[in-house]
Amino acid sequence: THTEDYHTQPIGTRQFRAPEVQLGLDWDEKFDLWGCGCVLHWMHEARTVFEPYSEAEQLDLMERLVGRPLPQKLVSRSKKQHLFEGGALKRKGNKDAGNKGRGKKGGGSSKGGKTLEPIADGVEDLGLRALLSDLFELDPQDRLPAEVLLHKHESYFR
Repeated sequence: THTEDYHTQPIGTRQFRAPEVQLGLDWDEKFDLWGCGCVLHWMHEARTVFEPYSEAEQLDLMERLVGRPLPQKLVSRSKKQHLFEGGALKRKGNKDAGNKGRGKKGGGSSKGGKTLEPIADGVEDLGLRALLSDLFELDPQDRLPAEVLLHKHESYFR
């Protein structure tokens, strides 16, 4: 992705879409970094990290993965305010709404019998954990550019 390219909406496979795309915001090359995080996590876990049934569920899973809610400054820029109430993501029934009533697949929060764990709990390799944490920065304005990430995590790539 290049900054000067025309950007369509939506972009990318749903399982790899970054928060900014889910929220209807403009996107740039940092969208691809989120997708890299999805692929690395997929390789680590031998399964896709997100299997959502809706935009709201995808955002809920993103929050679960990083272990914190979407930043308020990101929510305030969203073109999809109907997904939020009082600045927080709306959830059906309770916090585990994405895990209920979906039958065999588990509503995206589990696949193959394994529940989605926050990166801090589910990734033991410290180098990979740090890299994934940077790639899965929820707000693209805070997501580091590729060249900075490559330098920061240089030892991991050796």
